[in-house]
Amino acid sequence: MHPKMKSLVPLRRRIEKLLSERFNGSHDHVLISLTALLRIHITVVSPRFEGLTAEQKDDMVWMILEDQLKDEALYRIGMCVAMTPKEAVKFMPDLVTA
Repeated sequence: MHPKMKSLVPLRRRIEKLLSERFNGSHDHVLISLTALLRIHITVVSPRFEGLTAEQKDDMVWMILEDQLKDEALYRIGMCVAMTPKEAVKFMPDLVTA
């Protein structure tokens, strides 16, 4: 792993812990990955998102992140996707069953 990418590992762990504490149900999944461009990609799958618009789902995740992270950390987030298990089964069938 590139040294600069290693510097993001503590932030990746912190984000994973923050979101896993909030999305901790048996059908919840929090996936955090690092990219070669030194960005963090977040995917949260939860039945709590059922019936919400894409904007409402995103807001639910971003409110947690913005409440707990400083701007410098938030700038490292390159992508954040929030979806229901039914939506996720289309994209991640090995991880999620509807």
